Parts: sequence; C-alpha cells; structure tokens
Amino acid sequence: MAATRRSKKKVAVKLELGWGGLVSLAVVAFCIFLWMFLLGLWAGQTILTPVESAARPGLTTQLHLLARQPGSGEL
Repeated sequence: MAATRRSKKKVAVKLELGWGGLVSLAVVAFCIFLWMFLLGLWAGQTILTPVESAARPGLTTQLHLLARQPGSGEL
C-alpha cells in the first residue's frame, strides 16, 4: 500500500523569441522606462515647485512688496 506513490510531473515552460521579438521587447521596455522617468520628473517638479516658491519669493515679488509698504513714496 505504502509503496505506490504518485509523483507530480513538473511542467517546463519554454519561451522562445526570434530577433524581431527580442528587439520589439527591448523597444517596449525602453518606452516604459522612459515614460516612468518622465513621469517621475514631472511629479517631482510639481511637488517641489510650490514649496520652493513659497519659501523664497523671487526678486520681482520682493520689489512689489517693498513698493507697497507705507511710507515708500508711492502715491
């Protein structure tokens, strides 16, 4: 009774690509990586821009604020 064991057969998966398939796979992977890189740059700029501009106003903003102060000679 115990001598009969069932062994499971392992399924071998085989993937074959020709030169055309390999090149197209490389192009698709490059496009995906480029898209993710550009999306990361855009997201980084979007997240960092408001914090930077609020912390350090530009020269023109500072000049407008100085000109609007009372006693600056502007009528």
